[in-house]
Amino acid sequence: VMFSSSLRDIRENSETVTNNIRQVLQGNRYRALNLLQRVQFLNMYALSKAWYLSQLLPMPQIIAQKIRSATGWFIWQGHILRISRPQLILPKIRGGLNLIDPGIKANCLYLKKNLQHLTGQGDKYSETFLKLWVDENRIKNPPNLTNLPKCAPYIKILIQSLSYLPHPMPEPLSTKILYTSQLQQIPNPSIIQQCPNFNWKQIWRNIHNKALTSTEISLWYKVI
Repeated sequence: VMFSSSLRDIRENSETVTNNIRQVLQGNRYRALNLLQRVQFLNMYALSKAWYLSQLLPMPQIIAQKIRSATGWFIWQGHILRISRPQLILPKIRGGLNLIDPGIKANCLYLKKNLQHLTGQGDKYSETFLKLWVDENRIKNPPNLTNLPKCAPYIKILIQSLSYLPHPMPEPLSTKILYTSQLQQIPNPSIIQQCPNFNWKQIWRNIHNKALTSTEISLWYKVI
């Protein structure tokens, strides 16, 4: 991992992760996987290569978008009719497939690690340094980004992210709680908005019935 005062240099770490993910997806592109299996492969294996670095450094938006593009290519393999990414990343009960969004997950991991430092659950050096710049006055919405150290551009990103978290946050705080709170800001799929009188929660439960195979679930999901 390369630490630097330049965001351009920091981005090189993420570029390495992005290339590793692309290599994994290229090597597995011809496997006979259905939609659900492809999502599971991404969540459990391919995307996991980004999570260690995400705890140390914020993931640039351009990197998150590159990874989204790579995963979209892997899922659809040139198919014309596709389901939108915002729907796929939603929980199953809301019409999604629990596909992990790399940008949201990386941001949550970064926030969780730094919140541990700020609350005395990490190392003392990081705690002392962060508390020099991160306080209640700075993380109000909108955030106060004046007079921040130029040698630590990730401090600005941290303050921006903290300012948009819901307050108060539940305890104990976890990456899962942070991630879930971010997903709540994503609107329901368009099909729900077009047909609001249907019992969509029951429809999604039926699609993900444990008696169905992953192939059957994938087929019915794409049909609806």
